[in-house]
Amino acid sequence: MAQKYIHYFGNESSDSLLEAYGVVTKDNVLFNTLNPKNCPNCYEGNTQDSKFCAKCRMVLTYDAYSETLESQKHKEDKLSVMEGQFSIMQSQMQAMMTVFQNIKDQNQINNFAKYFFDTGILKVPGSNEKREKVSDIA
Repeated sequence: MAQKYIHYFGNESSDSLLEAYGVVTKDNVLFNTLNPKNCPNCYEGNTQDSKFCAKCRMVLTYDAYSETLESQKHKEDKLSVMEGQFSIMQSQMQAMMTVFQNIKDQNQINNFAKYFFDTGILKVPGSNEKREKVSDIA
């Protein structure tokens, strides 16, 4: 039924057929499908628009290379931020350990424990879902 109402003028039908078979894109850029892009590493034939080799994952275009470098830089930046946070946490834990070693009064220890449990810094082992009150534990 659609053939009755759809009429192609000139070379529109050949353009749509070439686009359907992947020879031409919507921007009318021709792909040379008979000459594949060879990988410089393993000499595997790849499609003309591929960014990485299908066999060995070697970078085939500069755009893919820059994307790879950008993602690697992003990962390294994230790792350096995490290392900084870890070193801060280590120094805070060391300071907290020295404070706890110097405390001799049991009342102060109970107050610190109550504060840590109330704020959620420390949790009672085995009580994942409901938090028990410090008065119930002590």
